[in-house]
Amino acid sequence: MGAALLEEVIDFGRRALRDDGRGVTRTELRERFARQGYLHVPGLLSLRLVDDLSALLNSHYERQAAWFLRETGVRLDSPAELKSLIDAQADAEAWFLGRSRDIQHLIRGEVPRAVRRLGDFVRLTEEQGLVALLRTLLGTASLRLNYPPMIRFKVPAMSQAEVPLHQDGPYFPHITNFATVWIPMCPITEACGGVNILEGSHRFGPLPHEDGVLWGKRLHRERIKERCIERHIEMLQREVLIFGPNHLHY
Repeated sequence: MGAALLEEVIDFGRRALRDDGRGVTRTELRERFARQGYLHVPGLLSLRLVDDLSALLNSHYERQAAWFLRETGVRLDSPAELKSLIDAQADAEAWFLGRSRDIQHLIRGEVPRAVRRLGDFVRLTEEQGLVALLRTLLGTASLRLNYPPMIRFKVPAMSQAEVPLHQDGPYFPHITNFATVWIPMCPITEACGGVNILEGSHRFGPLPHEDGVLWGKRLHRERIKERCIERHIEMLQREVLIFGPNHLHY
């Protein structure tokens, strides 16, 4: 596939990939992915898809927040109330494990499983640009969507929903060749949050992780962070951030 055709198919001949705005070849994409450990790709997804999924998630969030309030007496969009609820428990970990799975998901800032299993999210597999790019990066024509996908939300200062430094590999020990596709439903700015990545950290390979109750897999390796360039990726809707199983991020 030549540069012109690749640009036509997946529409990402943007300055984020090359300063002169020209298309890139499959070899160049693979080399960049191998060097950085990630790709930030603008304009890849269809606006209709992103708008539809964003509206769907917002509507379900309102319903889940109302249900959470009835179940716990705490507002889901109030970090102070959530913190007080957790701090009030004599054994916070035991209390957390005793909650329903949906309550656990919402406290962690995760969309409940029933919502994530909606068929609307399978539409991602119909995005030709994304499919073409993943086939190029993974070196295979056979792709499978992890189902249901992980979908998260976060309100400002919601500290218990902050994901610690980790690799995704330990969550999928039965898969060696996969890519995480991170898709924002709103603009990600310095003030908004999003994802921080450690460029080049994939070269460390799989690392041992600690297991926690609130968060399953995490790393406390400050010396690793010192050996990498840390980047906060600012993004707009329709953009994607792609990285492999060994790439450190939080």
